[in-house]
Amino acid sequence: MALQAAQATLKRAGVNARALDCLVVANSVPQQAVPSTAALLQEALGLAHQGIQAFDINSTCLSHITALDTVANLIHLGRSRLALVVSSERPSLGLDWERPELCSLFGDGAAATLLQAAPPDSASCFEVAQMRNWAVGAPFCRVTGGGSFERSLPLDRRDPDAHLFRMDGKAAFRLTAEKLPGFLTDLLQPTGLQLNEIDWIVPHQASAAGMRHMISRLKLNRNQVIQTIGDYGNQVAASVPTALDLAIESGRLQRGQRVLLLGTAAGIAIGAILLRF
Repeated sequence: MALQAAQATLKRAGVNARALDCLVVANSVPQQAVPSTAALLQEALGLAHQGIQAFDINSTCLSHITALDTVANLIHLGRSRLALVVSSERPSLGLDWERPELCSLFGDGAAATLLQAAPPDSASCFEVAQMRNWAVGAPFCRVTGGGSFERSLPLDRRDPDAHLFRMDGKAAFRLTAEKLPGFLTDLLQPTGLQLNEIDWIVPHQASAAGMRHMISRLKLNRNQVIQTIGDYGNQVAASVPTALDLAIESGRLQRGQRVLLLGTAAGIAIGAILLRF
């Protein structure tokens, strides 16, 4: 899926993969432990002999937003000219199918974003970005297996279900709802903007109930929020770029408009980028 998303994005932009100097895979779960999924994707794209920057970023559902912020800084510093960020997630592989109320939230998917410096006469830019984490919520969303801890335990002490996703949805929801308003106030303070002055909000599609609560709590206009949860489910890190792609392809998001990419993640984390498209 990552390869298909990368190829589709490059084709739409009319860019040859060999023009890339930076490739980032932004996922909650890698394809394998070693090497990075970015290295595997680099090879799949036919770039195995090109010495480009290729690395993974994992901040779970926030991974694509984190990667965009990271790559934008690389471009600003002159360390990258043309970068591709790809998120490809298969939550279906890590769900406990005896818990249908949890499984019904998720969907597999992939999407990619191509970044380069805007020309001098363009209004396109990243205006502000902010990432915050409250580790008190770290136990609320977890997959304990697959890392160094679970692998190092004796066989008779290993949890056979450690690779499955576990979530205390109510606790995660409460902490996120508590922190989100203040997070957005701090994010927008340097701009002088209010939420209702932003053309489009592209949020992480955590759940339908979460979307309804966010719209109500923040007093948003439903028509300014791009929603894909009903059609695609929670695609983890691929959720935000999928929604952004649909906003562009549907003609709703136009050049010069402001769009807020907003995500929440395990950790518990909140992140956002306000950009002018």
